[in-house]
Amino acid sequence: YRLVYVGVQRSIARPILFYAHHPRGAGKRIGMATQLLSKYERDYIEEGVNQDLREDGRNCRDYRSFAVQTGVVSNTSGSARVQLENTSAVVGVKAELGAPDPTQPNSGRIEFFVDCAALASPEFEGRGGEDLGHHLAHQLAGAYSHSSTLDRGSLSIIPGQQCWVLYVDVLVLEWGGSVLDVLSLAVRAALHDTRIPRLIVTGEGEEVEVEVSDNPHDSTSLDIGRAPIIITVTKIGLNFVVDVNMKEEMCASSRLSLAINEQGQILSTSKDIGGGIPYFQLNDAIRMAQEVSREVFQKLNSTLHSQDHEGLGGNTRSTQLFS
Repeated sequence: YRLVYVGVQRSIARPILFYAHHPRGAGKRIGMATQLLSKYERDYIEEGVNQDLREDGRNCRDYRSFAVQTGVVSNTSGSARVQLENTSAVVGVKAELGAPDPTQPNSGRIEFFVDCAALASPEFEGRGGEDLGHHLAHQLAGAYSHSSTLDRGSLSIIPGQQCWVLYVDVLVLEWGGSVLDVLSLAVRAALHDTRIPRLIVTGEGEEVEVEVSDNPHDSTSLDIGRAPIIITVTKIGLNFVVDVNMKEEMCASSRLSLAINEQGQILSTSKDIGGGIPYFQLNDAIRMAQEVSREVFQKLNSTLHSQDHEGLGGNTRSTQLFS
C-alpha cells in the first residue's frame, strides 16, 4: 500500500487499520471491517459508477437518507444519535471545569474519545476496536483543531487558570460504510444540543471562587456556525462518489476525507487508503465535497433549528433527512 497526503494533513493515517491487498484483489480491509467481493461483483460496482449509476440507484453525488436524534443521553450537556442505514453512532458531550492549554491560556478545550462497540463488528473486540477508536478520534480532533470551528474564547472562565472543557464521547454502534462522515454529523448535532451552565465568579486574585448555577435552564448554547462536517470522496473506477456503502468501500482505489465548514472552507484533509490522486482530478474531488456539504448543511441546520422552535426541551427529537 502507499499513503499520499494532500493539503493540510491534520490526521495521520494508520496503515495498520486501512490497507488493501491489491487494487484488484479478492478482498480489501477498510476501517477494521472485512468483506469479500468476487471479481464480478467488483466489476459490476465499478462499471455502474463509471456510468454514474450505482448499485442502489443513486448517482455519484447522491447522499442516502439518514435520521438524527438529539437529547438521547441523560446526564450530559448535549447528545445526539445519527443513523445512516447500517451505520449508526451516538455522541455525548460533557462540559466540565478544567485547566486551559498552556499555549492557549485564554481559551477552552475540546477533546474527543471514540469507542467502537464490539457488537458493531467482531474485529472491534480487544485492541482492534481500541486502535480504530484512537484513529477516528484523531481525525475528529483534526477537523476541530482550527481556531475558527468553535469560539473557544467564550469557554474561558479565568484566563490561565480555569476554563470549560468539552469532552466529546463517541460510540460507534454499527459500521456499514461512511462512518467518519456519520460521526461528524453526530458531533455537530450534539454540540448544537449542548448547553453550558452559567457561572458566578466572585473574588479577585487567588481568592477567586466559581459557582455553577443550579438552574438547568440558566445556560447558554454554543455557537456552531463554523463547526465542520466531514465529507469523504471515494475514487471507484473512473469516478468519485460520496457516501459509500460497505461494498463500495471494498472497491475504493483511493479516498479523501475533507472537513468543511458551512462557509465552504476546507479545514483539514486526510487520505488513508489507495494510491495518489492526480492533480487534475483533485480539484474535481474537492468541488464535489463542497457542493455536497452545502446540501447536507442546509438540511441538517433546518432540522436542528426547527427542533429548537418546537421547544421540546430534553425530550428525544428525531427527524428523517433526505427521504
